[in-house]
Amino acid sequence: MSCENYLTLKGVEHISKELESQNILYGIIDFFNWSTLQVGNFQNVYRPTTTVYGGDKSRLRPVVDPRFTNGQVWEAFRGNWVWETGFPYDISPIRVSGVYVNGSFYEPDDATYAHSIDYRRGRIIFDTPISTSFTIQAEYSPRLFSFVDADTPFVKQMLYEPYRVDKADFLSSASGAWNPLSDVRAELPIIAVSVSPNGTFRPYQIGGGQWEYFDAYFYVFAENRFWRDQISDMIARQNDRAFWTINRGLLKASNQYPPDLDYAGTLVDTPIEYPDLVAPTGDGGFRWKGIRFTKTSKQFTDMEISRLYEGIIKTSIEIILHEI
Repeated sequence: MSCENYLTLKGVEHISKELESQNILYGIIDFFNWSTLQVGNFQNVYRPTTTVYGGDKSRLRPVVDPRFTNGQVWEAFRGNWVWETGFPYDISPIRVSGVYVNGSFYEPDDATYAHSIDYRRGRIIFDTPISTSFTIQAEYSPRLFSFVDADTPFVKQMLYEPYRVDKADFLSSASGAWNPLSDVRAELPIIAVSVSPNGTFRPYQIGGGQWEYFDAYFYVFAENRFWRDQISDMIARQNDRAFWTINRGLLKASNQYPPDLDYAGTLVDTPIEYPDLVAPTGDGGFRWKGIRFTKTSKQFTDMEISRLYEGIIKTSIEIILHEI
C-alpha cells in the first residue's frame, strides 16, 4: 500500500468547493428544468389572457415587500419565468421585453417607467413607486412546474389554485392567498429534489478510481391527480438515463458566474444556456461528470380529505470518481 500522500486529503482541492453531493443535486435540477422545456413545460401569457374562470393572467398585482417602497413591486400569478430560448419546440417562450402601464408599453430603460425584470420570482420592479391603482400587464412565459431543492424555503408554503386570477384577493396587496412573498411561496405543481448524503463505494479499476452510489428522491406535489401522475411517470421513465452535470466550483470561480440570473432574478448581459454549461471545459463549458439513474421506483399517496396529491420517485445514482 502506497503512503506517498499520507499528509493530504484525497480528491479534495478546497473545503468550500462543491463535491459530489451538491453537484449531483443541482445537476439533476438543471437537467430537468432544461429538458422539460423541450416537451412544453411552459405557457405563453399574452395581453390579455383570460382564464376559464375569468380574470386576466397578464395582469400584475402590487406587492407589499418590506425591501421596497409600496408601488415598486408588481408580480404575476406565477413566478419562474422562462428566459431560455435555445431549445427545440413547436412554439417559443416569451422573453420579457418590458411592461404595459395603463395600456402603454415601456421598455426597462424607458425613463418614464424604468424597471427591472425578476424572472425568478415573476415580478416587475420599478425604479420609483407608481400608483397601486394603475393597471400593470406583462407578456411572459411561466413554467407549468419546476424542479427545486427540497431544502428551499418556498417548498414549505404552497399556493393552491394559482390560476384563479379571477379571485378578488389576487389584485389585493397585503392580503389573501398571494400575500406571502414569492421568495417563500410555491405555485403547484412543484417537484422538490433531495439527494441522500448516504453513499456507498466500490473500486472502479486497478490503480485508482471509485464507483459511488447515491439515492435521489423526487417529491411531486400537485393539486390534482393528473399532474401528479403525469410528472411522476415522466421522471420514472428516465430510468437508465445518463446525462452530464455542471462543475459548480469551476463555474463559480470563473468570470461567467452567475451564468443566467443574478441575485435579484434579473437576466445577466450574456446568459449561458444549459447545453453550453455542460459542454467540455476545452470548449468553454463547465462539464463535471456523467451520472446515471438506475433502480427507479415510484409511489403515490392519495389523501381523500386533502387537496394535495403526492408522489415520490426514488432512483439510485451512480458516478465514477476517477480522482479518488
